Amino acid sequence: MNCDDFEKYVSAFVDGEVDPATSRDLETHRAACSRCAVALDEERTVKRAVHAGARRVTAPADLRERIRSSLDHVDASAPPRAPATVRRWAPFAAAAAIAAGLALWLPARIGPHTSEAGLFDIGTHLHAKNLPAEFASANADLVSNWYAGKVDIKVRPPRFKQRGRLIGARLVQIGDRDAAQLFYLLNGRRVSILIWAGESTPDEGTSIRVRDRHFRVRTAKGFTGAHTRRGDLDYMLVSDFGPSETARLAGQLDW
Repeated sequence: MNCDDFEKYVSAFVDGEVDPATSRDLETHRAACSRCAVALDEERTVKRAVHAGARRVTAPADLRERIRSSLDHVDASAPPRAPATVRRWAPFAAAAAIAAGLALWLPARIGPHTSEAGLFDIGTHLHAKNLPAEFASANADLVSNWYAGKVDIKVRPPRFKQRGRLIGARLVQIGDRDAAQLFYLLNGRRVSILIWAGESTPDEGTSIRVRDRHFRVRTAKGFTGAHTRRGDLDYMLVSDFGPSETARLAGQLDW
């Protein structure tokens, strides 16, 4: 067991999802490695913050009744014995119907956070598009120079303190503002960092403090964004990792 192995399993370890043998190896390594002991404490702290900040959303009674009526109608109109394929997929169809109903209901109930939710929606959408880099380079200085004259801000690509490699950049839009989208490879998975000149910190999502920096974390479109501000610039790290791992990665950055 080395540090890379420890980082690979630390999230599952905290959740109690590793087998006993791996758990013993992780405990042995943690006891001998101060850096990984700190990483474990941070993972536990972030997960507690995520769980504490999570809100349970319950659909209103009229929506639940409409969904139940729709499912009853489907059941009543179905043949007495549906084919095996249909029976296998029926629970997923029901779940999709419920999700669709909630999707129609939730935006109207977000209230004062509606305008702020767009930041995470835009950030995760840009990451999900998986667009190619307009400028491919692992050299942070060259990437910074490439942005000169293209955006009204000084782009300094953050560095991961422990892992993660810069691979390129492109110019994107966040609202009506030009922004930088930086691409990194992290254990073979692509991570985006967005940088733009913002005006305010979003007040929706879960508030998390990692090391000495405050983040807002929210999952949208199947990806998770961790937002922070430094001076007059906004930064958002977006990944396909979960909320706690994304926040922990953001906390490792040399912003």
